[in-house]
Amino acid sequence: MQYYRISLTPSLLDKVRLNIKAGYDSFALFETGKAHGKSQLDQEGLPREYERLAFVYATADKKASHMAGAAYFVARRYLQELLESFGMWKHVKLIPAQQADWGVQPFFIEVAKPFDMARSAVIHDGQRALGIIGEYTPEARKALKLPAYSAGFEFGLNLLQGHAAPAVEYTALPRFPKVTQDITLKIATDVPFSELYDFIKNELMSVKPEDTRASLDTIAIFQRPDDTDHTQVTFRVAIASYEKPCATARSVSFSM
Repeated sequence: MQYYRISLTPSLLDKVRLNIKAGYDSFALFETGKAHGKSQLDQEGLPREYERLAFVYATADKKASHMAGAAYFVARRYLQELLESFGMWKHVKLIPAQQADWGVQPFFIEVAKPFDMARSAVIHDGQRALGIIGEYTPEARKALKLPAYSAGFEFGLNLLQGHAAPAVEYTALPRFPKVTQDITLKIATDVPFSELYDFIKNELMSVKPEDTRASLDTIAIFQRPDDTDHTQVTFRVAIASYEKPCATARSVSFSM
C-alpha cells in the first residue's frame, strides 16, 4: 500500500471505519498522491507514476436514514464543485459505467474495481476515461466494513493541470430559514444528466428573487421497468432570503 499503489481509493476506504469508530458520523476524506500502472512502463522499464486525487464520503448507518438521496449524489456534488472551481466541469461528462467504453486503459479498470458498476459513472472528457465516481460494491463494503451510505471518486490530476482556480469570493449565508421544494421531471433517457442539471440550475439562478440564495441538489434518479425511454429525476430546490423569512415557495416553470 505505501510503496506500490495502483489506486489511492483503498487507502482512503481503510480509514472510513476508523473515523466512524472515533465518533464521526458523517465526513469526507481525500488524498492526492502518486499511483502506478502495472502494464505501463517508462523508458527505463519501470512502472509509470501518475498524480491522482481520490475522495470518499461516508455516513454511519445510524445516521443514514436522515440523508436525502443516494450517496452517489453527495460525491457528485463535491466533484462538480471542485471541477467548477477550475472551470473544468463543462469539459467533462459522466457516463454510466456499464455503458462506458474504457478502451485500452487497463490502469483505470484497476482503479474501478472497488466501485459498483451499476451505481457508478466514468469521468470522461469526450476522448478518454479520466476517472470514476460512484458507490462501492457489496464485497468492498463488507471487506472494509464500510457503511452502506458511502461513495467517492478518483481521477488523474492531469485533468486540472494548466487550469488555475479563480480567486475565491466569500458569500455570507442567509440567517433566515430556507424553503425547499422537490421537483420530479420525466425526461428522455438520451438527455445527458449534466445537460439537464446545468439547464435547471441556470434557469433557477435567472428567476430567483433578488437578495436570496438558491441551491439545487439531486435527490434521486429512477427508471420504471416498463418505460425504458424515460427517466424520472428528482431535484430539491432551496431558497433562503437575506432580508426576511421565506413564508412560501414561489412556483417556477421550466421549458426545454
